[in-house]
Amino acid sequence: MSELSVHRAEARLKLHDDFVRICKPVDASQLTFEGEGRGSMTEAAVADLWRRAPARTGGRSPRNHVYVHVPFCKSLCSFCNYERLRPSSPAVLRAWLDRVLTSLDTLGPAASHLRFHSLYFGGGTPSVLTAAMIREVVDAIHDTLDFHPLARRTFELDPAVMNAEKLGALKGLGFRYFSFGIQTLDAGVNADHNRGNQGREVIDKRFQEFASAGLSQVSCDFLLGMAGTTPEQVFAEIGEALRRWRPQWIDIYQLTPTEAYLRSHYKGDTAAFWAHLRPFQEQAPEALARAARAAGYHYEEGGGHRYKLRIKPTPRDLLRIGRRALSGVVDLSPYGYTQNISEQGRPLNLLGLGPSARSRIYGVSRFKARAPSDGGPMGYEGRAVDIRGESLSYLVFTLRDGDRLDRRAFRDIFGEDVATLHGEALAGWRRAGLIEALTAKHLVLKSQSRQERLRALLWLVPDVDLQAEIRKRGRR
Repeated sequence: MSELSVHRAEARLKLHDDFVRICKPVDASQLTFEGEGRGSMTEAAVADLWRRAPARTGGRSPRNHVYVHVPFCKSLCSFCNYERLRPSSPAVLRAWLDRVLTSLDTLGPAASHLRFHSLYFGGGTPSVLTAAMIREVVDAIHDTLDFHPLARRTFELDPAVMNAEKLGALKGLGFRYFSFGIQTLDAGVNADHNRGNQGREVIDKRFQEFASAGLSQVSCDFLLGMAGTTPEQVFAEIGEALRRWRPQWIDIYQLTPTEAYLRSHYKGDTAAFWAHLRPFQEQAPEALARAARAAGYHYEEGGGHRYKLRIKPTPRDLLRIGRRALSGVVDLSPYGYTQNISEQGRPLNLLGLGPSARSRIYGVSRFKARAPSDGGPMGYEGRAVDIRGESLSYLVFTLRDGDRLDRRAFRDIFGEDVATLHGEALAGWRRAGLIEALTAKHLVLKSQSRQERLRALLWLVPDVDLQAEIRKRGRR
C-alpha cells in the first residue's frame, strides 16, 4: 500500500476542506462519473467507441444493459437532482422519440457484437409517453439490438400519469417489472415538494390496475428526510404500504439535498438539514426491521444510504409464481438492470438512449448525451476510462453503501488489487484512523455517519476533479 507523505496528506486534507466548504453538499459518486477531462464527441465518434466495447474480459464476461432516458415529468420535484423537463406539448415528445430513433440507427449497428441482458425505461417519467409511442420505441429497440432470451424489461412510472392502456401496452411488449416513487403518503408534503397532491387514493388505483393485469413484480420508493415529515410518520407509512399493497419490495433512500433544495426548504442551512435527517438515520434500522418482520418481509440494509424490504414468499406464493412464470406473466430472469458495477459484481456495458442518458463502456469510456438547442444531431460529453477509473466508481458506491470491500471480488472484476490501484486512498484512510481491518480477503472501514462517509470518499477522487468542481462552483 502506498505511503502518504506528511506534505501530501496535508495538501489533500486542505483540498477536501475547500471542496466541502465551497461545494456542499458532497457527492463523490457524481464526481467519479463526470469529473475533469471531459470532451465533446459526435454520435459517430460514440459509435466508434461502441465498436470497442468488450464482449468478454479476462475475468468475468460483462453484462450489457440498455437504458432509455425519458427526461420529462409532469412536475419537477424539488428534491430531485436528475435532469428533467415538463412535456410542454405532444410535439416535444415526438421530437424526443425521433431523436432516440436516430441515435438507435447510428449506435445499434456499432453494438451488434453485444447481447443485451436488460431494457430499462427511466427518467424523468417514462409514463408521460403515450401507449403508441411506447410501442414504437420498444419495437425499434427490439428490431435493432440483440437481447438475451431471458432479458429483463423494467419501466419506471409516475402513479399520477399512468393508466390501464399504457400498462396493457407494456405487458404486451414483455415488461414485467415496474417501479414508482411514493416518497410519502402525505399529500400535503408531496405538494410542498412539487409532486402534486399524491396520496393513498392514487397509489390504490395503480395497484388495482396491476392486479387486474396479473402483474405483481412492482417496487416502490420512500424517501427519508423530506422537509415536513417525521421519522415516526414515514416509518408508519412504510408499514402501511407493506400491509395494504404488498409490493414485491420497497426501496428506502435517504434524501441527498441539492443546493436548490437547501435554499428552498432550509434557507441554505446545510446543518439544519442534517439535523432534520439525523433521527431518520438513527431510527431507520430498528424501525424498518420491525416493520419487515410484522409484514413478512426481508430487511436489507445498504450501509445507511439505502434500505430494502423484500417480500418473503410463502410455499403457496412460490407455487403460484411458478405457474405464472410458465404462463409468461411473472419474469424470473436473473438479469437485473443496474448502472453500477458494484451492484452487478462483474464488468458492465451500458447503452444509454435519449438526451442526458448516461452510457459506459467497460475500460473504454463514460459519457452523457446532450441534445443541442437547435434541434440538430445528438452530442455527447465524456472521457476515456482505464481500469483504475472503472474501479474508482466501484469503490465509491460499495463503500458509500457499506463498510466492507471484498478484495477477491475486486481482483476478479478489475484484474488488480485495490491497494495497487488506490493505495493513496487507503493510506489516507489509515492515517485518519478509518480502517478497521485490512486482510487478504477484505477491507473494512469503521462505521461512520453518512455525511462523514461521503467526506471520507473524497480520498478516492483525483485532485484534478476536486479542483475543477471548486472552480465551477466558485464561479456561480
